Amino acid sequence: MRKKTIFYYEFRRLVCSRAYLLLLATTLAYCFSLLRSTVIFGTLYTAPFSPWTFCTYISSLSPLLFVLLLALCARQFSSAEYGAAAIISATPLPASTYKLLRYGAIACAFLIATILSIIVCLAFYGLVFDYTSFGTLLWCGILLLLPPSFLLFGAAMLLGNRKAVKVYILLAVVLIVGVFRVPLPTYLDIMGSSVTLPLYMGEHEFAFTSAFIAGRIAFLAIGLVSIIISLRLPQKQL
Repeated sequence: MRKKTIFYYEFRRLVCSRAYLLLLATTLAYCFSLLRSTVIFGTLYTAPFSPWTFCTYISSLSPLLFVLLLALCARQFSSAEYGAAAIISATPLPASTYKLLRYGAIACAFLIATILSIIVCLAFYGLVFDYTSFGTLLWCGILLLLPPSFLLFGAAMLLGNRKAVKVYILLAVVLIVGVFRVPLPTYLDIMGSSVTLPLYMGEHEFAFTSAFIAGRIAFLAIGLVSIIISLRLPQKQL
């Protein structure tokens, strides 16, 4: 069985699932809600298209995006997924290669939701404010979302390989931290809400703190190591 065929099969099963479509619709609906309630007014009297406001938008949206990512990860440890894996295992394809294809399908499904959420905001800037200088904003979005995504993805795959319920516990923790805005040290701030704290302290020149950058580097490194380890673990059987 060709790798491209397997990847397309896995990707289609993810993006066509009812759970994914529901979470995607909820995320996009929340995007439009944030534009009307938060972005258009700006964060603490800054411009709606300032990095401060865009980071507020991304940090507010990140809990939903991370929940979507973890839901995709949790799906990999269901009975149906193990059955599909058993079918693929009958082919000469190495188990680690099959895992990598599934990881790629999850990543693409998550990227679709992430990119659409960012496009919604950038299109709003262009249509309403005729603002199209998106370079800095895109960098902010990548820094806020990419490293913690790697961390959560790697953690979910390691935990799920041992016990699937642990992925749902991780999902619940992320949801609680995001919904209730649980304050975390800057270097542990998965949601990115601490980025705007200097603005509330009177600092108007936007910049990421060294602690925040260090935390993002650590997230990325730990996430990559976790993903590599999970690829080498034997496939758990039900």
